[in-house]
Amino acid sequence: MRSETLLARGIQIISDSFAGEPALLYPFIGRMAAVALARSDYVSCIRLCDSVFTLSGFDPEHPERLVPRDYAREICRTYAGAHFSKFTISGDQNALMQAERYYALASDILFNEVEEVAVNSSRELLYDQDHEVLDEWLHTRMLLFQLTGRPEHAQAAFQITGLERAFLLSEAVRHSGALRYAGIPGDLYLSERRLRNSIAENEKKLAQWDYSFDDLTDSVALALNRQLSDLRWEHEALLHQIERDYPAYYQLRSMKSRVSLQDLQRKIVADDQALLMYSLAGAQAYAFVVTRDTMTAVSLGKLPALAEEVSGFNRSLTAYFSAQDAEDGLYDASLSDYLKFARSLYDQLILPLEELLPERVVIIPAGLLWQVPFEALQPSEPVEVGNFKTYPFWAASKAISYALSPDFVAAVPRASDPAVAKSWLGLAPFATTGPEQAMAVRSDVPERLFFPLPSSGIEIQSIAEMVNGVTWSGASSTLARFLREAPNYRTLHLATHSRADDRQGDYSYLVMSPNGERMPAKDLYQMSLSADMVVLSACEAGGGKLINGEGIIGLVRAFTYAGARSVVASQWLAGDQSTAELMIEFYRQLQKGLPKDKALQAARLHLIRNYPAQAHPFFWAGFRLYGASR
Repeated sequence: MRSETLLARGIQIISDSFAGEPALLYPFIGRMAAVALARSDYVSCIRLCDSVFTLSGFDPEHPERLVPRDYAREICRTYAGAHFSKFTISGDQNALMQAERYYALASDILFNEVEEVAVNSSRELLYDQDHEVLDEWLHTRMLLFQLTGRPEHAQAAFQITGLERAFLLSEAVRHSGALRYAGIPGDLYLSERRLRNSIAENEKKLAQWDYSFDDLTDSVALALNRQLSDLRWEHEALLHQIERDYPAYYQLRSMKSRVSLQDLQRKIVADDQALLMYSLAGAQAYAFVVTRDTMTAVSLGKLPALAEEVSGFNRSLTAYFSAQDAEDGLYDASLSDYLKFARSLYDQLILPLEELLPERVVIIPAGLLWQVPFEALQPSEPVEVGNFKTYPFWAASKAISYALSPDFVAAVPRASDPAVAKSWLGLAPFATTGPEQAMAVRSDVPERLFFPLPSSGIEIQSIAEMVNGVTWSGASSTLARFLREAPNYRTLHLATHSRADDRQGDYSYLVMSPNGERMPAKDLYQMSLSADMVVLSACEAGGGKLINGEGIIGLVRAFTYAGARSVVASQWLAGDQSTAELMIEFYRQLQKGLPKDKALQAARLHLIRNYPAQAHPFFWAGFRLYGASR
């Protein structure tokens, strides 16, 4: 009540002092509408929103013309929410259709807002915080499908889910391609990239600054803010210059890619393959299964304990093997938890869809599902709890790969650049085992060493002999050499240390030399690779920061942006010896002509069946294939 009283007083002041100026008046009325919705008075909310639309001259055909954009988005979302409340109370399908229309408008405005933000970190923050409106849009479409049974609603829901997956990365790739292919000189193109990276660097410094409010820290913070502001203005000015002088750039950048269901079915999905895409729309979970001939939308219901189960599942897989002083009691408890969570998550996420899924499955997860190692799920109880050969791992029956979005599934597989004459490069900076190396190499935690990885040398040497490749071991591996020569290879295999940053994903890094040189994900955005495959045989290389709709921001995403058609990476800590055995077998299967997903499946089964000490899912379930299987 107090909020409404204050807003009404504001409206009175504007009416008395500014002759009811609409541009000043309608934001106050819109906020009153939001208050009415919060107290479940959808009738008053709809009436107030209608007043705003009239006063502002809002045109549903051109919602972007109502400024500021964030306000236009919020009033559309409020209006949609009021109609959704009306549907919930009355069951009026027309109200639900009106809600869907205005959620769609609010979503389009959000996409336009994000596209217009030049700085990547700011785009991520905006998209992550305001992504909820896309979930609401999807939820209304799925409700319409469930109520009417009309397939166009299911197809629209699939399109919404696909559009919001890796949206920022898709836009960034188009932006980069526009800069590269619109006739823009190389020095101008590089200047734009340098400015973007400088902005990201300064944002990180500011975020990490320790404010203790004395004169020194105050002045440093002010200087950082001033420098950041100057860089942003410079970057905006450069983009305006590019748009003015090279109109082809603007046209290329403005093209939204909306991969159609028909394109996926006709060109992409193989006869023995299905695309499985998830969505977590608020508390509601949905799944979409696309095969060559069908598309099925399934409601998985509410998954209230999902966060706890995903966390418990991953902990049960890694806790014992990651513990400094692991005890048998921890192993037994972890195994018990693993069996419980592996069955429960399978029953919730796979069982309702199992009959729709063929032998090969491409998964596009959502939210927390990015952290689920689907390979380790259990359709049933094992025959012998102590014998992993008897476990019915889902990886035994399915060749599983992952995709960032339908955009990247549908990307036309390109042939290797004829100029890229070299086939395979393997790096193992920590292949040697001398004490001088262990003492010289430290991480950002002073007491933690980057310890030697002796099996990594065996790994890259064995694979190089199979594929006639080149190896860099120990001191022959340097960051400068990699940056210079990596674009000349069709396959890159990095057997090294890495670390995921779950707060600033683009600062996840690989260690590229024995003296500790790091390559953060953000530096990969400046590279142009022609790699058919990048294998990150390293700990946590598949981790990073999780953003709503976008997935995990980290090394996999960065290598995809840089041009890799597929990436193999681990979600968690990787054992030195087991990883080497897994990777050698992976390449052995590739040499037989198997696609990458089938080759990785065969390598996992090879460990399970032939190495009892490394048959636990910890040793193989973390490694994922992202991107093209061929």
